[in-house]
Amino acid sequence: MRTALIKAAKERSGITSDTELLEYALSRVALEDTFAETLTSLRGSVSPDLDLEF
Repeated sequence: MRTALIKAAKERSGITSDTELLEYALSRVALEDTFAETLTSLRGSVSPDLDLEF
């Protein structure tokens, strides 16, 4: 791994341990937020005739 990349990631995250930094990075990838993409993919899937008034 590139030393400069690890150093920058540690500085930005405040994590000092290589192991904890790796766990953090893996969790970010595994739990990545895909809400925007999911919402966009649903565009047009609700009938325009559906009454959404309360």
